[in-house]
Amino acid sequence: MNENKSKVCIVSTVNLMHMTLVSLYTSYFQKNEIPYDIIYIDKYGINESNEAANVYKFRSKNTKNKISKIINVLKFTSYAKKIIKKNNYELIIVWNELTAILMSNFLAKKHKEKYIINIRDYGFNDLSLIKKRTQKVIKNSSLTMVSSDRFLEFLPNSNKYLFVHSFNQKIFENNNFKYTKKDMGQPITILFIGKLSYPQESKEFIKKLGNDNRFSLKFVGVGTESLKSFIVENKINNVELLGSFRPDETAKYLEKADIINNLYRFGTIAEDTALSIKLYYAIYLNIPILTYDNTNTNKYAEKAGINITIPNEEPMNLADFIYTQYQQWDEKIARQKTNVVMTEIIDSHNKLHDKLNELLKD
Repeated sequence: MNENKSKVCIVSTVNLMHMTLVSLYTSYFQKNEIPYDIIYIDKYGINESNEAANVYKFRSKNTKNKISKIINVLKFTSYAKKIIKKNNYELIIVWNELTAILMSNFLAKKHKEKYIINIRDYGFNDLSLIKKRTQKVIKNSSLTMVSSDRFLEFLPNSNKYLFVHSFNQKIFENNNFKYTKKDMGQPITILFIGKLSYPQESKEFIKKLGNDNRFSLKFVGVGTESLKSFIVENKINNVELLGSFRPDETAKYLEKADIINNLYRFGTIAEDTALSIKLYYAIYLNIPILTYDNTNTNKYAEKAGINITIPNEEPMNLADFIYTQYQQWDEKIARQKTNVVMTEIIDSHNKLHDKLNELLKD
């Protein structure tokens, strides 16, 4: 570890691989030659590539036991506080709502208006204790970045919010891929990419499109291997499970997609208000994306002209519905619309960088 003095730290209760869009900060720091530290929980015991001046890892076993999980994050919170006290950072980037809630009193009292919160998901903000802590930590922040405009529906009123789209251009730095729509009769590859958080929903989807030679279903990401026994038991032959992957391999897998699968659940605050990372892959590459109606992800996919919207009352034959919608999708009109939405996305990033300029000016 290089114990050089850093002005900034990023603190997180998840591994780097799960810190989606942290590159929006780290790229800015590198470009402006601002040294930064990272303090995080390491659940996997792995070395993750980064450009930080100093990396403080708190080794924690990846467990499903709820009590063990609580003990681990509380121990990490104590560990992180000690490092922050010792190094007296000018600015703290607080990654995700759990980290912010756990450290709310410490941040609000000791580092008022010297930290940025990043809210990535719905975190049971209607519960009284969480609501109070959330309100306190946001009120005393320099800025609270939200990854969806609809998060303001459940967050406390504040003038500290900045909506920043979760697009990571770094993924596509060495990629010249241009999407081309498949002709009628060619098999359509539907790609699920990312952590498999809803295996049952994926099994239902596979059932409806399984052994249909119009489709090739690919699943890549942590947890996708868990679908293997289901596929074998049901003798399904048009599914490929590719397991976990490195972030720098994302573009490689996206190049193989004709449609991106973003079908989770709907009808809950968490799923309906969020904006999926997969949405931004689809917008940038101009690839159609499967989304449920009445979700925020579908609203933006529709705006970009890349939506294949699945009604909340699902069609009797989902395979036929998706196939027909894909054939009717207009690639040229979508490309015009995605260009407009990409301008909006980059503008949100520039607003964050302007705020960082203001906070870190000499």
